Amino acid sequence: MLEQLAPYGSSIIGLMVIGIIILVLGPLVGAKKASAAIKPGSEPEQDYGDASYRLHRAHLNAVENYSQFAIPTLFAMLLGVSATWVAGLVWATVIARLAYTLVYLQNIGKPAQSVRTLVYVAAWLFNVAMVILVIVAVL
Repeated sequence: MLEQLAPYGSSIIGLMVIGIIILVLGPLVGAKKASAAIKPGSEPEQDYGDASYRLHRAHLNAVENYSQFAIPTLFAMLLGVSATWVAGLVWATVIARLAYTLVYLQNIGKPAQSVRTLVYVAAWLFNVAMVILVIVAVL
């Protein structure tokens, strides 16, 4: 089994990079909420001008999208989909997720239909492509 995953080392690292982003954002959110006296489990006021709200939302978005990214990627590896294609899509997604997080945290563009939307849609399209590769591999 481990030999089958060897060609996907780069993709596995990509999965871990997204996991690290989530792991880093979590405590940052907690610290930001604590410094703003926001109760644990509560959400900051919905205000894109508030850094704690943007940090909270960036973290939630990363968590919400991780399974949609990781599960098809793992299936692609187990099904033997081209390691080159998998790695390309994984790293394109990693870059898009990093860009999304930075754009969100820096409050670049409008809350909707701006740069943040573009990088979100890019990551979404890479995920859709991975799902298609898995479906084709199964057929």
